[in-house]
Parts: sequence; structure tokens; C-alpha cells
Amino acid sequence: MAKKVHYVYTTLSPIFQSDFEQKASGNKNAVKQRTMSVAITTAEGLKIEELPTISGNSIRGKNRRLFIDKTLEALGLKNGWQYDTSISTDVYLLLISGGNMSKSKDVKLTVQGYINTLNLLPFLALFGGFYQGVQFDGRLSAGFLIPAVDGCFFDEGIRKNIKTVQFNPAGFNNKIGFVRTKINQINEIFFESLAPVKEINKDIYNGILNLFREVEVEEETEATAEETAQKSSNKKPKGKYEQNKEKLQKILKDNRKDAEEIIKLIEPDITSMEEPEKILIEILEQKLSTQMIYSVQGYIPAGINLVATDILNDGLGSDELVTDAFAAYIETVSRQSYIGGMGAKGFGRVDCKVFGEDGEPYVPNGEKYWNWLKNNRDKIIDVLKNIDKYLAFQIQ
Repeated sequence: MAKKVHYVYTTLSPIFQSDFEQKASGNKNAVKQRTMSVAITTAEGLKIEELPTISGNSIRGKNRRLFIDKTLEALGLKNGWQYDTSISTDVYLLLISGGNMSKSKDVKLTVQGYINTLNLLPFLALFGGFYQGVQFDGRLSAGFLIPAVDGCFFDEGIRKNIKTVQFNPAGFNNKIGFVRTKINQINEIFFESLAPVKEINKDIYNGILNLFREVEVEEETEATAEETAQKSSNKKPKGKYEQNKEKLQKILKDNRKDAEEIIKLIEPDITSMEEPEKILIEILEQKLSTQMIYSVQGYIPAGINLVATDILNDGLGSDELVTDAFAAYIETVSRQSYIGGMGAKGFGRVDCKVFGEDGEPYVPNGEKYWNWLKNNRDKIIDVLKNIDKYLAFQIQ
């Protein structure tokens, strides 16, 4: 049974996993791909470059949930979305997501009880987790998915199974834009909420209606103006929206106190009132725009290889049973056709192939694990129901 396997993913669509520090770009509507520093051998020597990556933890976390769900179903503890209530929520959390580090109680833990519990629950020994302050070290290490770029270091056994691409920073810095359209009824609700503005200043209220209820007309005017500008060297005339915007700005300038009062009505948290005529129009444009443009930057392109390695480390738990569970887990990973995020927008589609440590194709078979679950169902369920007593070695 393999204790070290390589995954080679071929990206069939762009792949994306968001970076932690999105605010650094200064654009709330732009999301960046996660990257990490990687050493690349070049003709000039070793260089450190930023490459887009998918974290091994995200792959491990997603497939842990799938694998544990399937395990619970095989044990008869899960049916659809219903979980057997004879097992505590804390035990389910331990298995599915790794538990809660901050939650603890006085568990009477013994060394022999701890070891025995892991021997009886190989799926817990594989992933680890926290239960009431007790830490179980998982034996599975999941590697980052790294693009197969010329000069990157990969295990010797897997090199023959990957197609590398020449490193080109621009190739990993592409941008895709999307447009999100707001439901028109939301704007109508907002217009209704502006009724008190009419009481503050009727001219401002009418100016707002003229500006934002003329958007469709303005778009037609702009399109016509653009065509006119292409046919002549004359300066493009202002569209109706811009004309109405200038009119509203003049009204607001002439009625600054009223503009400030309206700003406080719509956005109570705003304290700075410099140029209230600009602030109010910006607020209204944000709230009443029917479209929001946002972008994904630095995504992993389609058509390349991503390489990752999973290792089953030495540790506690019956080695035979944990190795069988590892094989069943690899089978779960290999069957997933999507990784990363934004799958609803077409990102994340992959084809996965598995290779052994020697680089030869590896076909995982989880049959031994699933048969073991079936044959030992009653004992496993008893451990899960009475895990405190097993940890205290009150039950063996």
C-alpha cells in the first residue's frame, strides 16, 4: 500500500483560490489569486518567484468532509442531511472539520485510552483534530498544488509525468472581469425610502429622481454620441445623465445644509462633510447603480499541470487500518473534478491522475477500508458514542 502519492492535475478551466489580503489592492471589487514564493532554476541561477497556488489544506479539508460523510453513511450514522443524534455534535465536528480548539472540559485522559481510541478509529488517526481540549495528531500531510513551471523542483519520480511551461510572470497575472446586475425592484424600494428627502428639500428630491430614473435614456444618448464622435472630430457631447448630474450638483451646492442632512439620513455613519454635493451623489450612485463590475486577478490558466504530493506519516493508530483509510481517501481525491473556488462561474475544473512514489500510475482501492467499516460497525459506533470512556480507558 502506498504511503506517498503524487497528484497531477490538468486544468480544464481557469483555477482560482482567493488570497487572504484582498484589501491590499485598494479595490474592493478586485480579488487576487493566492500566491507563494517558489525557487526556480534559471540560466542565471536560482531565482525566487511568486507563483499562483492552491493550498493543500483546502484540498484536504474538502475531501476530508466528503470522506467522513461517506464513512458516516457506511456506518448508518448519516442519511441524506440527517445525522444520528445518539452521537454528540462535538464528535461530529471532530470528525468532519477537525473540532473546536477553544472548547474543552475535564476529560479523564489516559495514555493507553488515547492510543486505543486511535487504534479503533483509523479515520481519526488519519486526519486528527481536537475534542474537548484533547489533540489528536493526524498522520496525513497534504502538499500545495504548484504549477508545473520549468525550473521548479519536483520529486524525481513524478517529473516524467508532467508537462512544464516556461515561466512568464505576465502569464500568471491575467484578469477576468464580471458584471453583477442588481434587481431593479431593489432600486424601487430605495426610491421609496427617499420620501423624507422631499420634506427636507423638494428641489434636491426632484433632482435625484431626474438623475437616476433617466439611466436607460442616458445609455441610449451616450451610444448615439459615441457613434457621432466616431464620424466626426467634434468633441463628444455630454449625455443626459451627465447633464442631470451637473444640475443636481449645483442644487446641492446651493443647499449644502440640506445636503448634509440628507447624507445623515441615508448614511448615518459618515462624519466628514467636505463637499457634501459630491459625497451625496457618490452614495446614490453606489446604491442605485444597476451593475457592479468586479474582477479576478492572477488566476491559474487552463491547460497546464498542477502537482501536489500527499504523505502518510508515521504515527499512532493501527498502521494497517490507517493505510487502508489513506487508500480510500486517495480514491476520494482522485474522483473530484473541481478544485478551488468560484465553481459557479466556471472556475476549477480539472482532470486528476495519481502516481506512486516511483512515478508509476497508482490506482487507489478503498475496498479493504469500506469492508472493515461494515464488519466492525457496532464497535466503531460504540467508540463514537462513549469516546470519553474510551479515552479514560474505562472501556477497551
